[in-house]
Amino acid sequence: MLLHSNLTQFLGEDYQTVFLSLNKGRVLKIYDNPCHKDDINRFNMSKRHTFGCFVDFLFKPRPEIFLPVFKQFDIMTSKSIANAKDDVLKIGIQIRVGDWYWTNTQHHVDLDRQFYMFFDCAEQIEAFVRAGGRNFTSVVWYLITESMPLRLAAITKYGSKVVTALNTSIEHSSKEKSVCKEANCTVSVTGFQTAAAEWWLFALAEFHVISRFSGFGRSAAMRSSNHSIYTIVSPRNNGVGVASCTKDSYTRLDDIAIDYSGV
Repeated sequence: MLLHSNLTQFLGEDYQTVFLSLNKGRVLKIYDNPCHKDDINRFNMSKRHTFGCFVDFLFKPRPEIFLPVFKQFDIMTSKSIANAKDDVLKIGIQIRVGDWYWTNTQHHVDLDRQFYMFFDCAEQIEAFVRAGGRNFTSVVWYLITESMPLRLAAITKYGSKVVTALNTSIEHSSKEKSVCKEANCTVSVTGFQTAAAEWWLFALAEFHVISRFSGFGRSAAMRSSNHSIYTIVSPRNNGVGVASCTKDSYTRLDDIAIDYSGV
């Protein structure tokens, strides 16, 4: 309907504003609808900027939201870590371990077998950016994941390059039965703040490596409007092989938007 139909015949000509509630990014198809190209052009907004533009227009986080992740906030909002003349390459990595984690928080992480593809992709991004002539002075991998053992394992393996919050509460921001025990199905204030803050800060990276089957990482990356987004399926979720993350192999917007759970 959004791709070919004239929506005026369904909605009436007297409407000035119409709200559509659709999953999986289907609303983006209206950009290719010949009946409404002139309407869209009047906004002077490209398809790639729509989501981020609307989010930034509708929401502005209060400063206290970032208190649980203040160190990470300082790094991600600064032009550089040490010197204003430094050029810091910021790559966001979001890994969705899975609902099973929330009731098994002490699980073991084998970084080299289960989640290596995300970090390998980040290294490939570093390589092609440097090969393109950009002489960045340092690199930040901003890691967000529901798994605290995974955060710790990443720091152990990759050192100070990894920026991630450790001294806070990591919780699912919507405690459904699949992600909590009956006695713990409420979200703490700190847990909600952390989820909101990390989602917001993730967009400040220049490149994004995300779990394919995660709306949390996808929506955060799309807010950036950079759309240098690489989607990964980890071996834990039946992913195989090494991800190819070249300058031109990023995931296209139309594919990102319709993947489960959508934007």
